[in-house]
Amino acid sequence: MFSNTVKLMLMSYTYTILYTVLIYSVITVVMDEVSLGQARIVYKSPIIVKDGPSP
Repeated sequence: MFSNTVKLMLMSYTYTILYTVLIYSVITVVMDEVSLGQARIVYKSPIIVKDGPSP
């Protein structure tokens, strides 16, 4: 029974680590996409700024 409990604890611990790594990688990819989008917006912004004040 003790070994069973330890096995369950180890399994849940492993799953927790796996989920943490998965979530972290997803967040990293999303943040990369967001920062790339911001870079694109910053890159395009001079054109928008030139077009903006004309009216």
